[in-house]
Amino acid sequence: IDRSGSMQSVFDPTTESPEKRVPTRWEKASSELCGFVETLGERARFDVVVFHDYAEAWREKLVAANARNLAAARGWLLGQKPNGGTCLRRGLDLGLAAGPDGMPDPEQVEADTVIVLCDGATAEGSGWVDAWLKRVQPRLRLVVHAVQIGEGGDGTLEALSRGSGGQFVRITR
Repeated sequence: IDRSGSMQSVFDPTTESPEKRVPTRWEKASSELCGFVETLGERARFDVVVFHDYAEAWREKLVAANARNLAAARGWLLGQKPNGGTCLRRGLDLGLAAGPDGMPDPEQVEADTVIVLCDGATAEGSGWVDAWLKRVQPRLRLVVHAVQIGEGGDGTLEALSRGSGGQFVRITR
């Protein structure tokens, strides 16, 4: 999940009014993430990685998608404050236990699916995605679904989802 400074922006500026508080992109992304995990069922496992100038993981391993872990993840997300750049690649590297060579170790990776929530404009641009997928996919057979919160973007999310067989969704309201 993107924790960059741009995620402080209101989610839908067209609905901004003094009577109604409009959520930020960060609040919307966090809410969407928790809502999704809630639907997975307790047999599923998850973790949360936020990325900005660097990446931070909520847990080091996947945990059961139960009410206790979801409440803990929600609390951790509430303590996060958006700032810095959008270094998506660092988030993927941390979440997939990439080694010094930038390659994930299949023995360390528990996930088969990654969901990226981001406002779309990354620090790296989309130029790295095809080469990265060519290197990573034979080892992991990973599916990346991407949710773009708001308009704009640089094509990175579309490239990740398309290249891995995942879906790309843009949420604007």
